[in-house]
Amino acid sequence: MERTTLPSVRAEAAQVEKAETRREHLTEWRSWAGTSVVLTGIWVVTAFASASDGDGLPFFWPILPIGIWGAVLVAQFFFGTGDDEDDDEDDGGGDGREARRRERD
Repeated sequence: MERTTLPSVRAEAAQVEKAETRREHLTEWRSWAGTSVVLTGIWVVTAFASASDGDGLPFFWPILPIGIWGAVLVAQFFFGTGDDEDDDEDDGGGDGREARRRERD
């Protein structure tokens, strides 16, 4: 019996993959939050510049990229990214996690 087929090894690999997935999700949300702050900052600067003309506040355009990106992240959280391990092995695609796992074992 190969080491990779042992139940304890499979369980450990599943835990490692779950931790990697969680770390990836957190990284994506941090990127979203940072970009949201930058875009909102740009809007604030332009809003103050245009408000001095007496036109009032402009449309809050950052809601478009922030909202779309946020909706994609929420959808990924609930429905996954669509990356199946079986697909990665068949077509050589994916992000390399399967290859790294095989190298460790």
